[in-house]
Amino acid sequence: MNYLTFPTSKLPPVEVSPDPDVINMGQILASFYRRRSLILGAVALAAGLGLLMIALTPRVYSSGALLMLQPQQQRLTEGGAESQAAPDLAAVESQVEFLRSRTLAARLVDKLALVDRRRALMQTSPISGTMGWVRDVLGGLSSPASRSARREGMIDVIMANTSVKRRPSTYAVDVTVTARSPADAALFANTLADLYLRWQLEMRFDAASRTNAWLVERLNTLQQEVDQKERKVDAFRASTGLLSADGASTLTEQQMRDTQGAVLAAGADLMEKRARQAQVESLVATGGSVETIGAVLSSTTISELRTRQADAARRESEMATRYGPMHPDIIKVRAERANIDGQIKAEVARIEANVRNEVAVAQARLRSLQGALAGIRSQAINDNASMIRQRELERDAALTRSVYEGYLKRFQELGDQASLSGLSAQIVARAVEPRGASGRSAAWIFGLWLTIGLLAGLALAFAAELIDDRLDTVDAVERSAGISTVSSVPLLTRGAMKSLGPAERHPAGYVLRNPMSAFAEGYRVLRTIIRSSVRDIKVVAITSALPGEGKTMTALCLARISAMTGQQVLLVDCDMCLRGLSEAIAPDADAGVGEVLSGQAHWRDVLRKDGGSTVDLVPASARSILRDLFDSDTMDAFLAEARAEYDLVLLDCPPVLALADASQIARRADATIVVVGAKRTSTRVLRNAIRHLELAGTTVFGTVLNMVDIKAPGRRSYGDAIYYTDAQGRYFSTERA
Repeated sequence: MNYLTFPTSKLPPVEVSPDPDVINMGQILASFYRRRSLILGAVALAAGLGLLMIALTPRVYSSGALLMLQPQQQRLTEGGAESQAAPDLAAVESQVEFLRSRTLAARLVDKLALVDRRRALMQTSPISGTMGWVRDVLGGLSSPASRSARREGMIDVIMANTSVKRRPSTYAVDVTVTARSPADAALFANTLADLYLRWQLEMRFDAASRTNAWLVERLNTLQQEVDQKERKVDAFRASTGLLSADGASTLTEQQMRDTQGAVLAAGADLMEKRARQAQVESLVATGGSVETIGAVLSSTTISELRTRQADAARRESEMATRYGPMHPDIIKVRAERANIDGQIKAEVARIEANVRNEVAVAQARLRSLQGALAGIRSQAINDNASMIRQRELERDAALTRSVYEGYLKRFQELGDQASLSGLSAQIVARAVEPRGASGRSAAWIFGLWLTIGLLAGLALAFAAELIDDRLDTVDAVERSAGISTVSSVPLLTRGAMKSLGPAERHPAGYVLRNPMSAFAEGYRVLRTIIRSSVRDIKVVAITSALPGEGKTMTALCLARISAMTGQQVLLVDCDMCLRGLSEAIAPDADAGVGEVLSGQAHWRDVLRKDGGSTVDLVPASARSILRDLFDSDTMDAFLAEARAEYDLVLLDCPPVLALADASQIARRADATIVVVGAKRTSTRVLRNAIRHLELAGTTVFGTVLNMVDIKAPGRRSYGDAIYYTDAQGRYFSTERA
C-alpha cells in the first residue's frame, strides 16, 4: 500500500486512493452519473429517431406461397422400363435462385402492370418515394426513358420485398412477398409462383423443341451417311465380283461349296460305276452269267423280255402236250423264244457296254469338276484381299447405322418421356391475405432505438471520461501529483453570495461574513495543517499551474482566516502581471513589491491594510519592472524581516507554467502550496508544474483542491473531507456551497 506524507508534518501518513487501473464499480457508476446529461441526450436523440422511423415507416403485410420442388422424374431406359433420377440438391438450389432472379421479378411487374403503382404497392420510405416522384416529373411521366427507369425501379422494389427460402432438409420452398396491402401481398406471392410454373413449362417445351430439332437434323444427316456407305459397299462388291448369293456368303464361296459337293458326288458315282464294271469284268472272266448283275436285274426292258420269255415257254409246254415237235405252232413258239433270248442277250451286252461307258463318263465328269474347283479356289484366293476392304466398308456402314438407330431410339424415347414426366414443381399452399401487419412492432422498434441510444450514451460517456483528465477529486489529485492534498475548498455559487454587498461579493468577503461555513472550514483546515508542521513555517508560497485556478483568492482567504485567530499576517502580491491581491485590496497603490526589491522603497512604506481584517498587504504597483527582482539578496532580506515581525507571510506567486518567477519565489519560502482548480487543471499540467518546482529546488508542502462542486453528479472521493460535509452540516451556521 502506498502512502503520501506531509513534509515536516506531525500527522500520520495519508493513504492514497486505490490504483486507478483497478476496476471500481462505484467509480464507474459515478462516472456515468456525472455524464448523465450526455447519456440522456443520446437516449433522447435515439428515441426521437425511433419515433421518426416509426412515423415514416409504412405498415406492410407479408404473405407467402409454398412450392414443392420435384427433382426426381420418370425416365425410360432400354426395354421401356421406368427409372428414377437421383436427387440433385444443386439443381434445387438453382431453382431457388431463379425464384429470386430479376427475370421472374420483371415478369411479375409486366404481368400485373406495376410500373405506375410503385409507391402505392411496395415497402418504400417516404423520402425515396418523394424523390422518385420528383424524378418522374422532371424526366417526363410518359417518356420511354422514364418509363423504363420506373420499370427497373419497380423490379428492384419487388426483389427487395421478396424472400425465397428453402426449408432445411426438404424440397419445400417458401415464397414470401411484402406489400402495403394484404391483397397485394397475396396476389404478388401467388403470381410469382404461377409465373415460375409457367416458366418451367416454357423451358421444358423450348428444350424439347430444340432437342427434337437437333435430333431430326442429326437423324437426317446420319441416314444420308448410312445410305452413302451402304451404297459404297454394294458398289465395291459389284466391282470386285463379291456378290452375295444368300446374303451370308459371296458367289465364289457358294460356287466353291457347290463344286466341292459335285466333286464328292462325282467321285462316289465313279467309284460305284467302277465297282459295277469290275463286277461285270469278273463275271465275264470266270464265265459267270452277266445277267446276275444288278443293272441287268433292275432293267425294265429285260424284265419285260423275261416275262415274254416265260409266257412263250409256258405256251410251248402247253403245246408240247398236244402237238408234236414239228408242229408249226410249236416251231413258231420256239422261234419266238429264240428271238426273245437274242433280245435279252443284246440288252445284256448293251448294259455291259453302258457300264463301261458310264465309268468313262464319270471319270471325265470328275476331272471336269476337279478342274472347275481348282479354278474357283484360285478365284477365292484372289478375292481375299478384296474381302478385307469389303469388311472395312461393311463395319463402317454398320457403325453408322448403329449410331443412326441409337439416335432414332432416343428420339422415340423423348416423345414417350414427354408424356410420362410431369412438372418439376407444384404449388402446395397458395398465399392468402394476412390478417395483420408484418415486421417489427412500434414498441419493439422504439425499444431497440432506446437500447441503441443508451449503449451509445454509455460509450460516449466512457470515451469522455477517458479523454477528460481534468482533476476534480482529492484522490485524483494525489494520484497525479504524488503528494498529499492538504485541503479542499468547495465552490461558492452566486446564490450563496447574493446576501453580500457588491464590494464584498467574492469568496474572501464570504469568509468574513460566514466564518463558520463549510467554505471557511476548508481554509481553516489548511491553516491548521500548516501550523501542525514539525518545523516553524512562517513564509508560505501559494501558486498554481495555470491562471484561473483561484490561487490569489486562496491566499486572501487563508490570510483572513488566520487573522481571525489573532495571527499577524502579511500578504505579498508577487504576481506583478495580474496584481490580483492589489486590485482587491489596494487598487490605487503606486508603489509596491517591485519598488521594494529594486531599492526604491522600503516595504514598510508601501504596506496597505485589508479593509475587512487585520491583514497587511505589500501590493504590486501598476508600473512594470522588467528586472529579475525575486532572485536577489534584497528578496531574502525582505523575507527575513517579514518573518521576524509576522506570524504568517503569504506570497501570492504567479502561475508556475506562466512565469519563471514562481519557482524563484517558492524556493525562498518555508512551504509551497499548489492550488488546483477542480475541473480546470488536467493531470498533465499539474505534473509539469510539480516537476518545475522540484527542479528549482522547491519542496511542495501539498496541494489545495479549490472550487470543488460538492453537488456535482457522481462526485465521490472518500479522501476528500468535503465528502463528509453532509454529515457535519449541523456544525455550520451558514449555507454551504
